[in-house]
Amino acid sequence: MIRQAHHNVKTVVSIIIVNRNGKQFLKPCLDSVAKIKQPSFELIIVDNGSSDGSKQLVKNFIQRQGVMRRAIFNATNLGFCHANNQGAGLARGDYLLFLNNDTEVPTDLAEKLVNKLRQDKTIGIIQPKILLKDEPGNLDSVGGFLTWTGFLNHLGIHEKDRGQYDKEFPVLSPKGACMMIPRRLFNRVGGFDEDFFAYFEETDLAWRVWLAGKRVLYFPESSILHLMGRTTRQLEFDFIQFHSYKNRIASLIKNVATRSLWRVVVHMLIVLSLATFYILIGKFRVAKPIWRSLGWNVKHLGTTIKKRRSIQITRKVNDSFLKLVSKPINLAKAIHDVFYLQHESGLR
Repeated sequence: MIRQAHHNVKTVVSIIIVNRNGKQFLKPCLDSVAKIKQPSFELIIVDNGSSDGSKQLVKNFIQRQGVMRRAIFNATNLGFCHANNQGAGLARGDYLLFLNNDTEVPTDLAEKLVNKLRQDKTIGIIQPKILLKDEPGNLDSVGGFLTWTGFLNHLGIHEKDRGQYDKEFPVLSPKGACMMIPRRLFNRVGGFDEDFFAYFEETDLAWRVWLAGKRVLYFPESSILHLMGRTTRQLEFDFIQFHSYKNRIASLIKNVATRSLWRVVVHMLIVLSLATFYILIGKFRVAKPIWRSLGWNVKHLGTTIKKRRSIQITRKVNDSFLKLVSKPINLAKAIHDVFYLQHESGLR
């Protein structure tokens, strides 16, 4: 671990960036973060066992930038969730800003997000507008909404930005590429679930934030650039599918109220049907990680139920809030995803 001495100015924001073999796009990200003006911030970089020269890039950046820069170098890939929790554990800021390593941010990003959170204490997580760097003028996603199937409807994905999403609104889930949360709230709801490793982790966290009585907000007064999918493209298809399905099932079991457990049943029936369908049409490679995700949830059901009990006991709102953050399923996209095998692969 590399630490830098702190000056006497109070740290308002802790910016946390997790990296694994992202050297090719990490430098522009770090350079943009270094230009953030206000408020006072620290940068915490957590490297998950990179082997592409990222570590030296990070070391050089910290030495060049001086104070308020720290890094953790894990020997192996401990997972996106664990690494972000590591960074949050070191944080001294009042607010945590989680950034993907393939983003670029404006100088006033932190200031605008902090001001909004200070003005409206009902907000628990805030996400800016996220634009695609490699598709100029197009949106990444303005947030995730729940559908009756248990899958998410990612609003705005790849749409041309015509100003149609220039007003703030609540979402079930922010886009994990860039989101801010008060540090005390993050700790109170338990941070990221490290059993998830990666994928659906921001939705699970946001769901617990909603249950804690706070809102999750899309806030377009600030925007960033994102190279969507660069992290995912380094990973195996089976890895992505397994964790995406595994985590979605576990999150539903943990977070829905007793009267909403029908959502778990419906989702499980759909997942079972998909897994069976892929076997019947000979897509064994696609079916395998889905069946593995079901097996994982059966094996770890006891642990998941313990988490559920803790969440349900402390929840401050009933599931009526889900009406605010639900949308119909996009049937055309759902059919496309079934045949092109892109079930919420968690493109980051």
